[in-house]
Formats: sequence, C-alpha cells, structure tokens
Amino acid sequence: MPMEVDMLRNNKEDGFSPGSMLHLWTAQTDAVLDCIRENGFSQVKMEFIDKKYEESAWVFKEAYGFFKQRARLMVKPPEGAESPVWLFFDPGWVYLSPDSYLLELSVPRERVVLFDRERWQRVLNLSYVGKEQEDEARFEQKMNQMGVSTYWEVFQSAFYPYLKSEIKKSWERIFDIDNTEQTNLGAAVWQLRQEDVVGINSHSALEERDGFSGK
Repeated sequence: MPMEVDMLRNNKEDGFSPGSMLHLWTAQTDAVLDCIRENGFSQVKMEFIDKKYEESAWVFKEAYGFFKQRARLMVKPPEGAESPVWLFFDPGWVYLSPDSYLLELSVPRERVVLFDRERWQRVLNLSYVGKEQEDEARFEQKMNQMGVSTYWEVFQSAFYPYLKSEIKKSWERIFDIDNTEQTNLGAAVWQLRQEDVVGINSHSALEERDGFSGK
C-alpha cells in the first residue's frame, strides 16, 4: 500500500480526534513561500480570487462566500485571513503549475476544516447538493418544471429566491463527512504557518527549495 494512502487511512481511523496532527499537502508559489519565510505565515486575500478568476469571479465569490461563512463557525480565522487555503490528503490530488512547489504539511486537527471534495465541486457549480443522486435529480426536475434550465439562472436572476435558498441550504452537506470516502476528503486552513511545513519539493525534480526550511 502506498505511504500516502496508508497515512490517509490512519487519519480516518483515529477519527481526526482533537490533538491529532493531519498529514496534508498543498501547492504554493515562490511568493507564498517568501511570505511564510518573512512573516512566519501566509493567508489569502479576496483580491487574489478576483484576479485569478476575473469574469467568473462572482461564481467563486458565491461559493467561497458560503464556505468562509460556514468555516469561520468551525475554526476561528486569524485577523486578516479572508479566504481558506486548500489542502489535500494525497499529493496526487494536488495540481502543480510550473511555478509552484509541493508542500508537505503536518497541521493540528483543531485548525483544519474538513469537507467532502466531490460535493464541493457541486457548490462551485452553484448546484444543489442532495443526500443522494436521486435527490439531486428530483430538485433539477422541479427547476425544469419552473422553466429554469441551469443553476446559474437561479443565482443571476431575482425571480427564484426560494430555489436559491434551497440550494444554499443544501450546501451544508459538504461538511457531513461521516460517510465520505477517503479519496473524496478535502481540508482547508485559514493560515499556512512555517511550523506546519515539514517538506518542500520543486515541481519537476522534487528537490528542496534553497533558502527555505519549514521548521
């Protein structure tokens, strides 16, 4: 069994109990690493979301706005942290751009928000998150009967407040992870701290970045 899968299994088996350390991974750029090195931490500003997604930023603001509102009730964000940092339990799930580095992390459970990654994709699409696929099909049938063909119509129009309310209420299910498969489990933190970093590798040769030590 691969080491990463074994560690993920162990994470699930201990129930992510308080006091435990979670073995996680993320991709970050030189700018983030420099910030961590200089300040001891890095956190996300919403202007980054605006710049990254441009025309579709409103969609991400809707989805991330929900996630932030809910996540701050689970883990209190430090001052200045405007959006969570996304982490993964398997390095194979991390998208590495040519200018990014793969960070290996060990983070206290108390600082981590856990969620269902597959359901989160539905939130990013502004879709209804059902208890099961049949539930989602029923909701989409109801939309069609009302003359609504896409979820975007619900959010871009002022004519469907009840549908929008139902959809956003359904998003709460992304945090119900009792039956989530290990491969679908996601994580987020408000801050990346220097003490979290236990390893850092380049995109290509997996060499340690010069001049940076996690601990």
